[in-house]
Amino acid sequence: MRTHVSLIAALVFMALRPAQADDKLPENMLGTWCEPSQINTASSRIYFRPSRVGREHCNDFSDGITVFPEGFHDDAPLDDAPECHFDKIEQIDGDAYRVRMRCTKSEQGNTYPSTVKFEIVRELLFVTGIPEP
Repeated sequence: MRTHVSLIAALVFMALRPAQADDKLPENMLGTWCEPSQINTASSRIYFRPSRVGREHCNDFSDGITVFPEGFHDDAPLDDAPECHFDKIEQIDGDAYRVRMRCTKSEQGNTYPSTVKFEIVRELLFVTGIPEP
């Protein structure tokens, strides 16, 4: 009988949890990442740490992003580079996270939602778009 009560209590606790995941991006995903634009596509981007090539910052040919716990800034020198805020972060597996976010282009004021996968593979950050249902 106690087992059933414990199981019911655990199920009630899980049902009452907030809908948003408590997951956060790990520390190794935060900070500056450079983008080698020659190999990226519209739906998939690969980033590397500037320290991998002996620098502290990205250069003009490999602008990137700066990832914070609550979102990221596009460091491109464009006048209207997007700024993205995370709405929900969900760990998928190991160093892979599904991230729902809203991005805003400041001059236009347009906000657009999207879902992406952030994943670290061999010290590279892969950001891949996930189609919306």
